[in-house]
Amino acid sequence: FPVTIGGIHGYEYSYRSEGGVIAYGGENQRHTLLLSLSGAACSVLQWYGSAALVRALIQRFNVRVKFTRIDLALDLPGEKWKYFDAPKKVFDRLQDGRIKSVTLVDNYERQEDESGESDDWIVTGHTTYIGSRTSERFMRIYKKRLDDGTKVTRFEYELKDRYALVVGSMMLSGSLS
Repeated sequence: FPVTIGGIHGYEYSYRSEGGVIAYGGENQRHTLLLSLSGAACSVLQWYGSAALVRALIQRFNVRVKFTRIDLALDLPGEKWKYFDAPKKVFDRLQDGRIKSVTLVDNYERQEDESGESDDWIVTGHTTYIGSRTSERFMRIYKKRLDDGTKVTRFEYELKDRYALVVGSMMLSGSLS
């Protein structure tokens, strides 16, 4: 982790790597610590235990814990779900009015010709958004190609404020496994 003086988001210092960011310091941040981990970093941390990592960071930097946002993701391989249609099928099933905001968006990729240039765009899939992006709970379902080339349907659940606090506290206590 190379340290960056000046930090990010108002923090005085930050450590950055491919796996995420740790930022700390600064009176404006009231002795908090920002911990942002990528999905790949979280996978690596499974053997160590994310709760143990957070407890170690709290002790090292002498900070209090406040969870403001937690993103949970579940990847299902393409063989188990109809890869292209899963977000659209979920969208179609949710049109009964029980959920206030459900949106279906087409995903596009540029279609290149033999010369490598083209302005043609093709629909490569869909993303379904459930809820409002600004609410405390928000879900998106979309297709994704992982770094190893595996095609998956990703279900992302974004929790903020009180929902993030409850789930984060459960993670720290070990009651969420």
